[in-house]
Amino acid sequence: MDLITHALLGAAIAPNKELALPMAVASTIPDWWTIPPLTEYLWRKRGRFNNQDFWKWIPTRYDGLTRWSHSVGPLIIGFVVGSWIFKLSPWLFLPWLVHLVIDIPTHARSRTGYLLYPLSQWQPLGVRNWYDVWWLSVAAIIILGVIVCVRFAHP
Repeated sequence: MDLITHALLGAAIAPNKELALPMAVASTIPDWWTIPPLTEYLWRKRGRFNNQDFWKWIPTRYDGLTRWSHSVGPLIIGFVVGSWIFKLSPWLFLPWLVHLVIDIPTHARSRTGYLLYPLSQWQPLGVRNWYDVWWLSVAAIIILGVIVCVRFAHP
């Protein structure tokens, strides 16, 4: 799923208006790893983006980051460090968990869908990736955009 949809989902599940923006940002954390390779790819391709070519191009040095960012290990570590040491609201970790719940089955059969990495290489059954069901992302953006506007637009 794309960063916009994840951010809208994070804002939509926020318990109040004050946490909507932090939860939107928290929901995108597992996908931050895509920014350096995308920047490098666009630099090398002079700004021309081809989705299929990009995912074949990503160097192996970035590939491992996906396995880590989409597994529960970093989420648990982030929760412990964030809520106990830095006293962050536990609500900020819910969007990250929702991100994993949505992405793992939709990234199955790809190199990113390892929920228990590095303890297990098990992957659930599901679609190969979001690009096979791109219309779900468009529908999610529309639905979540409406939910966020309805919930938080009124004073």
